[in-house]
Amino acid sequence: MLNMEEFKVSVIIPVYNAEKYVEKAVLSALELPETGEIILIEDCSPDNSLVISLDLAAKHSRVKLLQHADKGNHGAGASRNLGLENATYPYIAFLDADDYYLFNRFRRSKQIFMDDPSIDGVYEPVGTKYYDSNAKEKFISQKGLDQHSAYQITKISGHVAPGDLFNEFVKDNAEQWHTNAITFEKELLKKTGMFSTSLKLHQDTLMWFKMAYYGKIVAGETLKPVAMVGVHKRNRILTDSKTLSHFASLMYKEMFFWIVKENVERDIFRIIFKRYLMTYRDSLQPKDHKYTRRFKYFINFLRIISNNPQVLLRLL
Repeated sequence: MLNMEEFKVSVIIPVYNAEKYVEKAVLSALELPETGEIILIEDCSPDNSLVISLDLAAKHSRVKLLQHADKGNHGAGASRNLGLENATYPYIAFLDADDYYLFNRFRRSKQIFMDDPSIDGVYEPVGTKYYDSNAKEKFISQKGLDQHSAYQITKISGHVAPGDLFNEFVKDNAEQWHTNAITFEKELLKKTGMFSTSLKLHQDTLMWFKMAYYGKIVAGETLKPVAMVGVHKRNRILTDSKTLSHFASLMYKEMFFWIVKENVERDIFRIIFKRYLMTYRDSLQPKDHKYTRRFKYFINFLRIISNNPQVLLRLL
């Protein structure tokens, strides 16, 4: 069993178009004694992210810089996978290149892992840092917030038993932990598999569903944020609602075909299937006539059923 001093984390940071922010992200992780290494995956950015990343790796021995074999752009999922393949420490944490850690990032999670070796992961809250007033207004509108709740902490309400976490996510359509605030044992990937590389967005959401299903994941710090999420005009989370619905549909489609293979309870199965169909409907072009959209929706439903007859039995 590791002692407190031996607890080290591989921090994986995908880097794309983050020249203004990546240094702050890296330095915030370097300040933490639990950070064993920082793995930057530079994903063919059109700005100066590569130059800055090269400089950070040259200056700091704990910073490693990787690129994809073809030096091309492969997205966040493939970049995180490359980081995971090269991680040398038993615990993993992620950090988006335009966000940063706070001083208490691993304080509580380290204690939990040391106290109970059966724990697979620990989730904690994040806060919000606004870099742009226009992005702030768009973010507030998209999230349905008001000016008073604009700086609310993103967290899972209360302590949820590990065995109930997956069902809680599904039934309540709850927001999962943020990418910057989950710490997990690398061994858990043997059950979940790696990040989906076919999803441009929400590949992290799909992974969190899988971790909640396969792993023993518990809450750490519940009140104070352990990281800050930067909101600015280039954030992918500020994509228009129709595009977000499209990517959500692709995520739920992949999630649906995953749970087809698992023995999840029937009501959970139905909820996920319905959510896939609803996000697919919402992603259809508004210029189409309503009957055209209904036809496409029905054809999509028939396609799923015909290719997976067992689905119909689960739905009845």
